Amino acid sequence: MAMPLETQRDIADEVGSFWADPLGFVYWCFPWGAKGTPLEKFTDPEDWQIEILRRLGEQVRAGAGSAAETRAAIQIAVSSGHGCGKPLKYNEIVYTPAGYKQIGMLLVGDFVLGGDGRPCRVTGVYPQGPQQLYRVSFSDGSSVLAGGTHQWAVKTNADRARGKPARVVTTDEMRGQLHRKYQIPMCGAAEFAPRPVDVDPYVLGYSLANGNLCTQSAVRVSCYDEGVFDEIDRRLPDGYGCHGSGQGGRYRHISQQTGCFVGDANPIWHALERYGLARVKSHEKFIPTEYLYNTVESRIDLLRGLMDGDGCVSPRKGRPNGYRCVFSTSSAQLRDDVVWLVQSLGGVAGYSADDRRGRKIKIAENHATTNHINYQVSINLPNSINPFFVERKLAMYELWVETTKREPIRAVVSIEAEEVADAYCIAVDNPESLYLTKDFIVTHNTALINWIILWFMSTRTHPHIVVTANTKPQLQGKTWSELAKWHGLAINRDWFKRTKDKLACVWAPDTWFTEATAWDKASPQSFAGTHGDHVLMIFDEGSEIPEIIWEVTEGALTVGECIWIVFGNPTLNTGRFRECWRQMREFWSTMQVDSRTVRITNKKIIERQIKAYGEDSDFVRIRVLGLFPRASVQQLIGDDIVMAARERDPAGFENAPLQFGIDCARFGDDQTVLYMRQGAATRNVIKWRGLDEVQIADKVTYWAHAVKPHQIVFDGSGGYGAGAYDLVRRRGFEDITYACNFGSRASSPERFKNKRIEMWWRMMEWLRDVGCIDDRDQELYDDLIGPVYFYASHSSQLQLESKQDMKDRQLPSPDTADALALTFAYPVHPLERERPRDKLTRNRMRIEARRSRPWQAN
Repeated sequence: MAMPLETQRDIADEVGSFWADPLGFVYWCFPWGAKGTPLEKFTDPEDWQIEILRRLGEQVRAGAGSAAETRAAIQIAVSSGHGCGKPLKYNEIVYTPAGYKQIGMLLVGDFVLGGDGRPCRVTGVYPQGPQQLYRVSFSDGSSVLAGGTHQWAVKTNADRARGKPARVVTTDEMRGQLHRKYQIPMCGAAEFAPRPVDVDPYVLGYSLANGNLCTQSAVRVSCYDEGVFDEIDRRLPDGYGCHGSGQGGRYRHISQQTGCFVGDANPIWHALERYGLARVKSHEKFIPTEYLYNTVESRIDLLRGLMDGDGCVSPRKGRPNGYRCVFSTSSAQLRDDVVWLVQSLGGVAGYSADDRRGRKIKIAENHATTNHINYQVSINLPNSINPFFVERKLAMYELWVETTKREPIRAVVSIEAEEVADAYCIAVDNPESLYLTKDFIVTHNTALINWIILWFMSTRTHPHIVVTANTKPQLQGKTWSELAKWHGLAINRDWFKRTKDKLACVWAPDTWFTEATAWDKASPQSFAGTHGDHVLMIFDEGSEIPEIIWEVTEGALTVGECIWIVFGNPTLNTGRFRECWRQMREFWSTMQVDSRTVRITNKKIIERQIKAYGEDSDFVRIRVLGLFPRASVQQLIGDDIVMAARERDPAGFENAPLQFGIDCARFGDDQTVLYMRQGAATRNVIKWRGLDEVQIADKVTYWAHAVKPHQIVFDGSGGYGAGAYDLVRRRGFEDITYACNFGSRASSPERFKNKRIEMWWRMMEWLRDVGCIDDRDQELYDDLIGPVYFYASHSSQLQLESKQDMKDRQLPSPDTADALALTFAYPVHPLERERPRDKLTRNRMRIEARRSRPWQAN
């Protein structure tokens, strides 16, 4: 019911008094402690929320007397701990590109499959200790053991009907509201690493469905549809095909063109023997592991072979325009393999059993017969995947998709307490913090923001407010769905109308609004149009927002009243969010929220985490205290190491060998850097831009003559580095000049993937133990703490993030640090330390040496 006009006028008169008092507005606007409301058990905001609102009000009042054109923007940054975690049982399966692992076996740097099916890196592994675990079961028969605080991205039937985004809830929250029929998102097709196979996937699938594998040294297949034998022929090795014409051409053997069925001449038969499929009966068939854990394309071909053989799509009886897609088999193992195969492609599958159908088997002892049960596997795949090649089946399936077929869904049907056991949670670098567990179940990795939005919307005329987050689903499913709750509780809710991505004033919707905009680094100009007399910009998960979006936003907040508030978790020790507390601290009012002071966090788990890791550990700093780590989860060189190196005294290394490291570039953002290191001290750092290989060689030659280094190492990975290296060697420095290819083999290949990570590791140890660097070189500081490291896929070798990956994260290429790292490429030999620096002097020394040793003259 709409609020009476007189009441709205009274509210409008009162709300004006909160122009510079956001805390007072929050107390006045919402029904704190009112019975029958979501705030029945809450009498006021949390202490940390009160502190931020108070600080915001103080800054608004401080700038109230300034002219609009000279008023400084209000900038507040808030970092907070993660809270209680998202635990799974220690032995629950998590899928990786190579197959699967138990979650308790994962390490930082391992790869798992994200909710979109693509590989993503594990950035943190967090043991949670013993917890009560619940069996969460789904509509397709799948299930997983999860803790009560485990988070899920879900929708309800009502959300789907209204086109609402996913919301995040815990297992405990779902337990009490199962009547809402929660549905979790379906996974993308799992992108396993490719594996070599001996038989084409379609041929194997069809042979499992409609093939007789018991004939000695032969594979016999049958078909009623045109084109199948031709398709099998096309996929077989040269010289092999489907031959024979038994029973009107329905049955054929896969063999050589001569029709020879001898085992030595049939590689298909030998391949089946290697897979354990030769001579198996219909109720014993299965899909080899090499085919299940393979590429998406391979698994789709496999499924099409199975479905062309023993699958069908047909109208449902008594249901106009209704269809069903079914695969039939008498093998329980093949049944389970097909269910798994469908789930791995982002679909759902269940089965029913009929013991009245199936093949009768005669038992010799008592001459009795038995029926093998016929299993019917019901399949619902994403509409983008057609599981058939046979024309008549393919056409009917396409008709179903065009008419009545719906995308697959997976609904929660029960949550039951099962056991108390050790639990683990992991953090992944998937954009939506989602990853795949057993049965390909997708699992997930604020109020204050919405109070500030409603305060600004209510107390300013024609404001422009922009809220952004790391991803659009996160923005809509978390920030925007929370706004719906607080908008509904606000005393002046009738003033505003909320849509999917906009909250607008009903009187001036085009000029008085808040919009939810997911950032896009490919088109940052979308943020450049944020102008007006009253502008509020809010970043949620600010640590994940790239540099270019920060820069564009900074340029937009230049006119009128501007407030910029950033919230985030302190997971990274680099980037603009981190710099709010460091290099840019004079422009930002900062605050860090300790999870122990937040009411809703699980204090017992927090106490256990502190006891297990120690209060000064990076784990506790990030997840509990809201403090930035000394090093990011995978950061090779931590901030504390670099700061210590900047503060050391560089004296006492004058007699150490002098080494040059040259990282070469020509045009673009990168620069050529000559780094001079003498023992534990930095001698000099020189940087150039836009030089070709001849100019680089000229510069290096000049400095080599001037300071006489004992060793010169070029980056030999690119054309300019290799060309400059050759020129310097020809100018008399061939004995002390080296080229180092960053991608070449490391000296310790069992530990390092390539030479680059080996050099960086040695540089890290040098910085940690004795290194001294210039405390005024901000570029070097940023370069050193920028790259992350991880374990190379399918191995225990360490690997460093590439320059291109750093650029994708909006970080500069670490040219200066790479130049310093090159001084650790090779040891300096004693002969090089005493060797003269130019060829003429060296020859003169050799002549004098011979004269002083006449017994060696010949």
